[in-house]
Amino acid sequence: MTQRHLFRKTSAPAGGSLNVGGVWLLVMATATCPGPAQEQEQETGSAAALVQSPAPAARAGQPVADTVPTPSADELRQKADRFFQQREFLRCGHVCEAITRQHPESEHAIHAEFLVARMYEALGKQQKALAALQAIAERNPDSPVAVTARNKLPVLLFNAGRKKEAIQQEKANAAAARDDYTRANLYYNAGSLAKGVDDVEAIACFSKVRDEYPETPFAAMARGALEEMNKRTLSEIEKDLFGE
Repeated sequence: MTQRHLFRKTSAPAGGSLNVGGVWLLVMATATCPGPAQEQEQETGSAAALVQSPAPAARAGQPVADTVPTPSADELRQKADRFFQQREFLRCGHVCEAITRQHPESEHAIHAEFLVARMYEALGKQQKALAALQAIAERNPDSPVAVTARNKLPVLLFNAGRKKEAIQQEKANAAAARDDYTRANLYYNAGSLAKGVDDVEAIACFSKVRDEYPETPFAAMARGALEEMNKRTLSEIEKDLFGE
């Protein structure tokens, strides 16, 4: 039994790839393939099997009653979520494409774009995941999905080496939060990201949590972080003055 990476493209335009909300997606699906039989089965799993088209009788001019009903936006979204959970990324990509094509102005389309970003992340394509998340946040600032996308950005930015951008994004997320608990949480996260990168910024974030949100559990955590940073700073000063 061999392990292979299968790169597939939709059969829509020749040489094209999945276009989900303006994001072009070449989906990589990892499959365990015992031989040609399973490969043939994979090839036959096309978008037509996912988004049902009219039955042959209807195309031949027969009564509309003979057609297969087109799935609703809710049904397509549930199908995309299921394929994503099962890591069937090729099928998930096809369904996401169908959602954005058939329901472009709906919240379902934004959710489909978010699934594309998560597929990129799951496949280790961090830069493409970042670009997809940023596009969602910019185009749909008031959408609940956009809020989730913005909240994922700091960690992805940090892991991509864009650490100062990550800190500023987390601070922006905190400022936009609608309640003290979430604001304190996100400012604390920003301080944690800043530690060792920009200690002045870290101290400012932890101090803000300690002073402005004392009723939240993050205030005690911020105090602990500040004490740890103070001890480390004093230890470094002592080493500079007296040596090891």
